Amino acid sequence: RVNEIRTLMSLLRSSPVPILVTGAGSGKSSIVREIVRQQNKPYAWVDCVILDSTREEAFLENVYHQIYSQVKTTHDTKHNEQHLPSNLSAAVWIFGCALKRILDNQSVILVLDHAERLNTMLPQLWLLPQTSLGLRLSIVVISRNVLLPYTPCGTRSSIETTVEPIRVHFGAYRGKQTLKDVRSLH
Repeated sequence: RVNEIRTLMSLLRSSPVPILVTGAGSGKSSIVREIVRQQNKPYAWVDCVILDSTREEAFLENVYHQIYSQVKTTHDTKHNEQHLPSNLSAAVWIFGCALKRILDNQSVILVLDHAERLNTMLPQLWLLPQTSLGLRLSIVVISRNVLLPYTPCGTRSSIETTVEPIRVHFGAYRGKQTLKDVRSLH
């Protein structure tokens, strides 16, 4: 368990990378929440279970407001007009542009718990940091499902349209000692 915790902490301290955290009944959400809080970066935490009753735009608006409430911008950054990549929906692209305006080159973490509920939006979110927007966005996906989609629907797979996240697998939960381990590694 300690190795997985150290790996996740190291990944979140480095340049933004897509991370897939897997494991069934392993306490992964509690561990990731504690690690993310220790990073001293703005973050948004979304439990995707709620997506059964919300629209894509409402989901992205929720994430934006969580991040906006934590970001201290010193000036309104000018944003050049960008062209929407064909592999991103307009909603995800507008979300990325809005984030770019408020982040002022800060790193931010987006945690998507129970991400298997995102279906077609997840691959688009994986690709967002690779766009010309230059977002410093680490996306941490928490799921029991290790076979999540990496390629946006309706596109042919290529280097530019596929994101292979770094996988961190947590074995079966062994008790409350795990959270104490996370805190001691800070």
